[in-house]
Amino acid sequence: MFKRLDPRSAPSPSQHRAAALAGLPWHRVLAPWLLLLATLLYLALMARGTRIATIRMGDEVAVLRTVNTDPEVIVAGSKFALRPDDVVQGGGGGAGFISLSIARKFPVSIQVDGQTHIHSTYGGTVHQVLLEAGFPIGEYDVPSLPYNTETEPAMRIRLDRVWYETVQNEVEIPFDVRRVPSLSVPEGRVAETQSGVPGLAVATLERKVVEGTPVETRTLSSEVVRNPVTAVVTYGTGGTVATSRSATTRFSYVLDVTATAYTYGESGKWGDVTATGKAVQVGYVAVDPRVIPLGSRLYITYPGGEVCYGFAVAEDTGGAIKGNRVDLFFESHEEAVQFGRRRVKVYVLAE
Repeated sequence: MFKRLDPRSAPSPSQHRAAALAGLPWHRVLAPWLLLLATLLYLALMARGTRIATIRMGDEVAVLRTVNTDPEVIVAGSKFALRPDDVVQGGGGGAGFISLSIARKFPVSIQVDGQTHIHSTYGGTVHQVLLEAGFPIGEYDVPSLPYNTETEPAMRIRLDRVWYETVQNEVEIPFDVRRVPSLSVPEGRVAETQSGVPGLAVATLERKVVEGTPVETRTLSSEVVRNPVTAVVTYGTGGTVATSRSATTRFSYVLDVTATAYTYGESGKWGDVTATGKAVQVGYVAVDPRVIPLGSRLYITYPGGEVCYGFAVAEDTGGAIKGNRVDLFFESHEEAVQFGRRRVKVYVLAE
C-alpha cells in the first residue's frame, strides 16, 4: 500500500540542484561562472576601447570607429590623405568620442608696398595673416577688407599705406592796387606812384598721403611774416582851364614846373633856330621832351591861375632844361631878365 506524501515536505528545485552538486568537485561547480564573468569583462573592455572619431577638414567630415588614440594614426585610417605641412588638431571629445580637425595651408594674395605676394596660411583674420606674412601695419593703413574678416583660399588682400605729414608752405599775399586820379598824368595814361610789394605768410599744413600720393590737405595754422604794400597808380583825367573870361580849353595834364626865360642869341648851338628847325619867336618854349613832347600845345599860368605866358608850343630844348623845367622865349633881353625864374603851371592841351 502506497503512502501519500505531503507536498510541503517535498524538496525544492534548488534543493535538487544543491543535492546534485553536492557530489561534484568545487572547481567543476565554479568553472561556468568564471567563464561567464571573463566573457563579460572582455566585452566591457572591448567596448571601452572603441571610440567614434569625427574628422573635419574644411567643409568635409569623416566619421569612423577606432581603438587608436594617436590623432595621426586615426586620420591615416580615414579618407583624408595628410600632406607634409598639414596639422592635426583636437583629441578626446567625451566618453567614447574623438573630435579631430585637419588644418591645411591655402594661398592668399597680398598686395602691399607696390608688390603682390602669394602667402600660404592656415587661416585667421586679415589682420593676423598680414602680420604672419611679415607686413607691419601702420596706424592709418587701410585694408581692402575689414581686419576682422576671416581669410579663405584665393582671397585677395590689398593694404594701402596711409600716413600724415606736416609741411610748411610760403604763401604769397597779393597786394592791393589803389588808383588815384591825377591832373599831372596825361589823360588816358596811368603812372605808377608806388610799387606794390606782395606780402608773405607761412602756412603749416597737414597732408594725408595714400600710397605716396597726397590726397587731402588741411591748414593747421598760418602766420603773416610780411604785410603787403599797396600799389598806388595815378591815372590822367584831363580837365579844362579858363583861357579867358568866357572860354575854356581842354587839357590833357598839368605840371607844376620851374620856368626861366631866354631871348635871341641864347639858343645855344642852333643859334636863333629851335630844336625843331623853326625860327625862335614869342610863344615858343624849350622843354624836356621826356616830360613834355615836342610839338605839344601849352597854356602857361601862375600857380594861382593868373596868366603868365598864355598859349605856347613846345618847340625847343636846352641843355639845362631837364625834368619839370621850361624856358620861355621873350622878345627882348630886358623882358627875359625881368622874368627871371618863377614857379608856373604848364597845361598840356588836349589834341
